[in-house]
Amino acid sequence: MFFGIWDTPYKYTTIMIAPVRGLNPFDYDNTLENPGFNVPGTTTQSGRVATKPDAAFSRRQGNSVQYWSPNLYGFTARVAVSVNEGKTAIPGGSQISPDVLSGSLSYEMPGLFTVRYSYEQHDDYFGMAKVGGSAGASATNKSSKDMAHKLVAGLILPNTKVYGVVERLIYDTDDTVPTAVKHYKRDAWFVEGIQKFGDLGIWVSFGQALSGDCEIVNGSAAPPTSSAPCSTRSAASTTSANGPRSMPRTSA
Repeated sequence: MFFGIWDTPYKYTTIMIAPVRGLNPFDYDNTLENPGFNVPGTTTQSGRVATKPDAAFSRRQGNSVQYWSPNLYGFTARVAVSVNEGKTAIPGGSQISPDVLSGSLSYEMPGLFTVRYSYEQHDDYFGMAKVGGSAGASATNKSSKDMAHKLVAGLILPNTKVYGVVERLIYDTDDTVPTAVKHYKRDAWFVEGIQKFGDLGIWVSFGQALSGDCEIVNGSAAPPTSSAPCSTRSAASTTSANGPRSMPRTSA
């Protein structure tokens, strides 16, 4: 049992696949765990800060309580809750209650393979506002729910490692303004291979974040902006995000 500032279980499930980190071009956080649009690849926060990091899912989260289970026949689990110390009154007599729930379930057969699934949910963080939606915590946008699902599978032989990751990020708000973006969803995938030759090694990776899907309140068309993820196709409720982001990576 842990208290304080810790990497969330969602972040933990992919930490082991990257031999190089630190916001460099080969870091998987350029593709996974954030929606793009200048949202940082990783962040340390104690709660909602009403800036771009609110939309990030690679988090070292404060105000948290976390539990790691023992290893039972190869299965382990982690769960974390970041408590809602940032309750704030908003117009209309209600309040927001920002909190974070994160969990993971893993199975590993040492020296052979591993499978990990993780889920994270941010209540009243209004991540949609940071990728093109209207500002949250207002009389017309009183609550939000941001969710992420991630599945990691890996072959972990002594000298050879191959990993594959698929991820879905979902941002929802209760916005009632007819021209507002109320929903954004995007999928991404990432693969990596590592081969050792004695003291030397080579690794190669490739990741792609696909074009996202958006929904507009009441199916109205919303004018695109340079910071918004949605470009209007028609007055239908579904629009397409800016083009896919991909980055081939090789390193020896």
